[in-house]
Amino acid sequence: MNQYSITSVNRRCAECSQELQPGQSIYSVLQVNDGKLVRVDYHPACWVGPPPEGIGYWKSKVPLSERKRTMVVDDETLFALFTRLEGASDSDQLNLRYVIALLLMRRKRLKFDSVEQVDSVNYLVLNDAQSKQHFRVVDPHLDDESITAVQQEIMRLLH
Repeated sequence: MNQYSITSVNRRCAECSQELQPGQSIYSVLQVNDGKLVRVDYHPACWVGPPPEGIGYWKSKVPLSERKRTMVVDDETLFALFTRLEGASDSDQLNLRYVIALLLMRRKRLKFDSVEQVDSVNYLVLNDAQSKQHFRVVDPHLDDESITAVQQEIMRLLH
């Protein structure tokens, strides 16, 4: 299992280096730099939209404190990240997409249809409960510990 090392809010805008203040709205992007997943934060005045190399993006606020807190991630944010990762070939991104698919199935946004095997690769075939679209998701055969680690990383990325 590959480990992700992505920070929480960087507290500085990636574009202008201005300090991001607690409670301030910011835009964050998840992207791959030198083969690693990284989070990049932007001041609203510097935000011109997601960069082409971005995997996903979201709007949030700089935390008021550094304390741990429970975070609720809405289905639309997860689904947008899931669809953005379609076609990914990097193992970290495949693992991320698979675990997001499991989360979306748990939340009943995606429904399991079947398993397909193509060239010794297993795919979960899932249906979107809202749009009725079909999705194929590579099954990377993660163990429970690996799935938990990726789930924690997803929550850390989206925080």
